Amino acid sequence: MSSLAAEHRGTRFMAVRFCNVPGSSASVIPKFKERIARGGPITATRPGIIRFFMAIPEAAPLVLQVAAIGESGQVLALDMELHEELLADADATIATPIPRLRIARLESRAGSFEELLDCVQRVSDDTDVRATLQRLVPEYTPR
Repeated sequence: MSSLAAEHRGTRFMAVRFCNVPGSSASVIPKFKERIARGGPITATRPGIIRFFMAIPEAAPLVLQVAAIGESGQVLALDMELHEELLADADATIATPIPRLRIARLESRAGSFEELLDCVQRVSDDTDVRATLQRLVPEYTPR
């Protein structure tokens, strides 16, 4: 996203990271339902992690607020009090005028998006993709 913001200055690119929103395209709920229907198990990314949930009517105003205050290339994250990781280990945040909404100060990884996209387009299996992810995203660990 940051690469696209730098490349296309006439368009504002920004993202907001927050907890699980049931009914959204990234919700974990359908994955949980599918696993339960198959007889389980439901696995967690980390033992003891606490997942936060937010309804679409709560999430929508947050997205609009981000659009109002965000600058192109920024990622804004809702402060979940460190129970649910929304950023990489190397990323820090700074405050915004909106309580509990913070701007992510992302580690610069120039060119990594293009490299990963190129890798995904040219491989026939996921081995190269996993190796590229490990090289570009230090926190990534394959399962």
